[in-house]
Amino acid sequence: MRVITSGPAVDNPADILDARRMETIIAQLHDLADWNLFIAPPLLAFSDGVILSHRADGVLIIIRAGKTHRSDALRAKQILERVNVRQIGVAMLNAPIQQDTLRYLKVKK
Repeated sequence: MRVITSGPAVDNPADILDARRMETIIAQLHDLADWNLFIAPPLLAFSDGVILSHRADGVLIIIRAGKTHRSDALRAKQILERVNVRQIGVAMLNAPIQQDTLRYLKVKK
């Protein structure tokens, strides 16, 4: 696994993400690995995710249990649909574990 950080904050990250140089870098990354994971800031607050999504094979929407409102998750989904981005699915962070799940995990060990 290799990690490439974004570097220092810039005034307008959308200009960098939309630049031809970024397109070249992403193409090189696709040649180096089967999977490339780009982590973007919240979709409703920043345009970075939408710009990156056009260079990705698909998008996984991450929501936080108890924090992300259902209406915000639906708006994010609609934004991606409007710009014709392939959505892989949704992952929920910090979801409470139910007792049935705990019993299943104990049995499977």
